[in-house]
Formats: sequence, C-alpha cells, structure tokens
Amino acid sequence: MSLAAAAVLACAGFAPPQEPPPLPPPVALLERPEVFRLRQSPDGRLCAWLQPDPAGPEALTPDRVFHLAVAAPDGSGLRVWKDLDPPIRGRFSAPVWSPEGSHLALTARRGDLGDELLVVPLQDGAAPRSLLAGGLLSEPVWHPEGSLLAVAWQKEGIQIVVADPGRGLLVQKHVSRSDGFDPAVAWEPGGGGLLVLARGQLLRLPFAGGRLGEPEPLAELPAADSTACGPILPLGGGRVACHAWGRAWLVEPGARPKPLGRQAGIRGLARLGPEHLLIVEDRGDPRGRAAGLRRLGETLAGAGHATDRYLVQAVRVDLRTLAAEDLEGAGVVLDEPYPWLEERLPAGVRQALARGGGLP
Repeated sequence: MSLAAAAVLACAGFAPPQEPPPLPPPVALLERPEVFRLRQSPDGRLCAWLQPDPAGPEALTPDRVFHLAVAAPDGSGLRVWKDLDPPIRGRFSAPVWSPEGSHLALTARRGDLGDELLVVPLQDGAAPRSLLAGGLLSEPVWHPEGSLLAVAWQKEGIQIVVADPGRGLLVQKHVSRSDGFDPAVAWEPGGGGLLVLARGQLLRLPFAGGRLGEPEPLAELPAADSTACGPILPLGGGRVACHAWGRAWLVEPGARPKPLGRQAGIRGLARLGPEHLLIVEDRGDPRGRAAGLRRLGETLAGAGHATDRYLVQAVRVDLRTLAAEDLEGAGVVLDEPYPWLEERLPAGVRQALARGGGLP
C-alpha cells in the first residue's frame, strides 16, 4: 500500500491493514550438521527434517537411527518424534508437507519391511500411520487439495499408488512390469492426473473419481549411465522439467525433450520463479579424473559417502532461451567423506531446495 493511500484511509478513520512481518529463512537450521532433507511448510512458518539420534555413531551407516523433527525456521519450538517403533534407519525421503500444513508424509526404511509410506499428523497426541510397506518407494506427493497421497512403488515391477491417509490405499496401477529404475511422481497442478517417470519414460495417468486411467506416454528420455530420477516439476502449458537418467530435461508438447544445464550429474532441481530453474550439478573431479571415478551415490539422501574429490555447482537456467549460467560463489568442492551437501551451498540455493525443490 502506498503512503498516499494509507494517509487517505487514516483521515477517513480506517486503519490500513498491517503487512505481516517477513518470516525468517531457515538458514540457521540448514547450517546445522544434524539437519537432513529439510523442507519448509507451505506458509513458511515451520520446517521439517530428519536428524540422527545423538546416541548413535557419527558415521552414516545403514543402521544409523534418525528421528523426524519440526521447528520454526529459527529453530524454536522444536518437536522430535523419538517413539517410532521400529525407528527410521538410513534410507528416507524428505518429509513432504500437506498443502494446508497439517500433515507430513515421507518414505523411510524401518526394520526388515523395506520402505514404508508414513503419514504424521501434527496435532498433539496423534500417532504416525504406515500406509504401505515393502520394496522401494519414491518420495510421496500430496494432491493439490491435500486429501490424497501418491507414490511410486518398486515391487514386482513399478506401480503407482494413490492413498488416503484416513482410509489407506485407494488404487494401484502398474506402469512397468520390470524395475531397476528409480521412479518419480508428481500431480498435475489441478490434480486431474499424475506425471510419472518410469524406466526413462515420462507418462501421464489421468485421475478422476478415485481411479487412475491407463498410462499415456509423453516423452522418451535418452538413456545415460545413471538410473536416478526425480523430481518432476510441472511448469504450466503442458511443459514439464524433470530429472531422469542423471540429467535434467525440458519436455514440451509435440517436441523432443531438450537437455537443460551443462548435462552433468544432477544433485538437485528447483523452481526459481516462473521462467527459471535451479540445477545443482555434479561436475566431476576438478583435478581431471575420469568421470567413471565419480562417486554419485546417495549423498543427498543422507545414506552414502563421497570419497572422491568433485565439484558441485549451482546453475540457473532460463526456460525461455535454455541459457545456463553458473551462479557466482555457488560452487563447492568436496574433498573428503561428506554425507550431506545442502548446508555447503549458499543460502539462496539452500532455501530454493527447501521450499519445494527436489533431490534425486
């Protein structure tokens, strides 16, 4: 509101509406070594992450216990779920906020059941619920209206599962009878369909009346030397940005997929406004080692260890021209075993990833 408009309202006896104070960014949290896969709530007032049990060993092994934690961006009001039985160990996705901020969903490994799809209500006293267990699960995604969850499930092929946190599984649909490729899912903006990456194909599954339709192929993405994929970022107008085969792609209706960035291994992908993307790239060893010596692993998932020296660089891509530029001061050289990356990047990069970007 302009000063002139505020003066007119004041003279007429009306107090101008007060702008809410800006929320503090979660930079302090992201700089803590015990904060893994942090994500901010839709209104920015809370952050959720996984943190290792302080009583466990320092090394990140498959047996390391992790706890879900929630706090304000400045770290105040900390709440930690330490009563999950069995506890989360080693492998987990980022905790994903429901659109209204009342629930968290994540996939995590507990015990010998394989991955589980967990839903955590934030109201006091409500117990977390396991909706699905076994096999390998992708990071879950909430329907835009907040009532349903979707996840890709690798078990006897690749299945897409839609679940209701209150009623359990609703529908399952096979999209591939073979596995071996890390799948990913995303709801279309209106919730009328699911976008799926499975075995190098970008598919669309219509969703109406609680049912999934047959897969519709949108694009075939050129294979590379990595099975990693995700996230999928719908851009509007039928355009989709995604990460598949360790590369970033732009898919447009009726056109071949276009490569984005420098085509290095992808460590992160996020929106930077309506016409820009942020890509965090693995450039390989800055000392000139062969690409085959890179250790891509699962360092961003908190489960792997980088033992070779390599360069990680944040890149901004203009979706109108596909021009890519390295962000100044946003390159990190890792030269020792280091299980986590985000807090080593500049604040703006970390915040973009925390506010809805994705990590393979």
